[in-house]
Amino acid sequence: MAHVGSHEHKVFNEPFKVEPEVELWDTPGNYRRYPHPENLPDKIEVWRIHKPGKSYGGVVVRGYDFGESGDAEVLAPGFNTAKEYGAVAVGRHANFLQWGYAGSPSKMTEAGRKFFINCIAYISAFDGKTPLVRPKSAHRTNAVWYASLIKKVKDKGFFDSTFSAELMEEYKDNPDALVKYYWDNFELIYKDKVFCIDTELKSLGFGSNWNMSTLEKLIEITNARR
Repeated sequence: MAHVGSHEHKVFNEPFKVEPEVELWDTPGNYRRYPHPENLPDKIEVWRIHKPGKSYGGVVVRGYDFGESGDAEVLAPGFNTAKEYGAVAVGRHANFLQWGYAGSPSKMTEAGRKFFINCIAYISAFDGKTPLVRPKSAHRTNAVWYASLIKKVKDKGFFDSTFSAELMEEYKDNPDALVKYYWDNFELIYKDKVFCIDTELKSLGFGSNWNMSTLEKLIEITNARR
């Protein structure tokens, strides 16, 4: 199943017009366990890639900032029962196409087959385009997500590469406060063995460690001190 979104992209129109049949399914409970800016409805619109009657399985990847590198894009977010709403079932990163559905074309719906063919046609235009950006660390949203689990996960060693011992001790009985701590400083989160807040940047009055305007301002400050 794929979530219904804008179908203006080429993969829904060239060379074949994809006309999904929309269904309403119960919104998975796991969507509400992840940080998300929207109030999700109880029912959510989806369309079938595979024919009904059998579960063929598949895979989705985290959708956090998936398209921010400039050479990656979400082509279809996938309905799933483990990860967040918006996780990517079909996506492009440079000349790589992720097709997250396991069923063969003979098991696909008419819309699913056309979508599959369109995706192959689309990715062929990126032959030789190697990725501009590769992931080097876990996304900052994971800090918020894992913070909500500190009382639920019994093996505390699970958090050794997530939070400092000091934070774990301070917030061990108050996960909501730890979630708020990271949300309040979300744009300043970075990973150095564990998730940290860039207090140095914060002390200088910056609210983000990844916004381009922050880099430009830091260059100005450095040049002014020479």
